Amino acid sequence: MKNNIKIFLLVIIYTFPVYADEQDRISIKTIAENCNGCHGYDGAGVGIKKLYSIRNKNYQYFIDKMTEYKTKKNSNVMNRLVTVLSKEDIIGLANYYYPKN
Repeated sequence: MKNNIKIFLLVIIYTFPVYADEQDRISIKTIAENCNGCHGYDGAGVGIKKLYSIRNKNYQYFIDKMTEYKTKKNSNVMNRLVTVLSKEDIIGLANYYYPKN
C-alpha cells in the first residue's frame, strides 16, 4: 500500500509541472495535499505513532531541510519530490505548515 502511494505521488509530481506560468501556478495547498500520503493531514504524521510528522519541526528547519533535499543529489524520495519545487514554493509550504511565523 505504501509503495502504491509513493508511486502515485511520483507520477503526479513528475506528470504535472508545479507551474507553467504565473496564471497556471498550482496553489500551495494543492502541493501540500500531495504530502499527506507520507506526512499525514496537515503534516501531523501517519498512524498511531504519527510517523513522518513534520508538525514538530519549525519554520526555518523546514525551509533548510527542503532546500537541502532540493540541492542534494541522491536517491532519497524527498530529493526526487522536491526537485520540481521553486524556492517560493518551499517558503509557501513553510508558511502553510507553520502559519504563525
